[in-house]
Amino acid sequence: TVLFEDYRDISFAYPAVEVIAWINSLFHVYDASLLSFPKVRKLETCQNLYLCVAGCPDECCDHSATIVMLAIELIRQSWHIPRPDGRPTALRVGLSTGSVCAGVVGAVCPRFSIFGDTVNTASRMASTARPVVSRDDIFIHMTEAAAAGLQEETLERLRGVYNLVLGPVGCGMEIKGKGHMQTFSLEPVTPHPCDFGDA
Repeated sequence: TVLFEDYRDISFAYPAVEVIAWINSLFHVYDASLLSFPKVRKLETCQNLYLCVAGCPDECCDHSATIVMLAIELIRQSWHIPRPDGRPTALRVGLSTGSVCAGVVGAVCPRFSIFGDTVNTASRMASTARPVVSRDDIFIHMTEAAAAGLQEETLERLRGVYNLVLGPVGCGMEIKGKGHMQTFSLEPVTPHPCDFGDA
């Protein structure tokens, strides 16, 4: 399962030094959170992008649940890091489950990377996700395959501990490069008004 996380880009509205300090603070708390998730591999960070995967290269039988728990932690941690304009950082999180092609690429600064439709789809899930709008809010946008990977025991825990429920997002939506998709979301039992990004 692949996790894409981003936030609304304000990089061009504030001095570069302030933006870099903000992003550095975010990535520090994200990296610290990852220490509690040894089955998750951090792959890439770039401006407003944070990319992780569970189940590759190491097998992980509960990769969907593991990534969901990490996503919740990242969302919660983000609210402690104000943006350069003083407002809390509002994340958009997308998940996709499926096959990937993985390997170490590059001669200078080689790194482990993943490729394929699953990665692209996770990015689309993030770009069409509703941004988290308050400290009590959670919204994780995912494909049908990612939703299907969440076992009943996990769903019961999410509802009991975090007051989160999994359900379809309307009757589906048009996703750029994918066509019409029925997607799913994990959000509070009483959802917030919709504010989806561009597909």
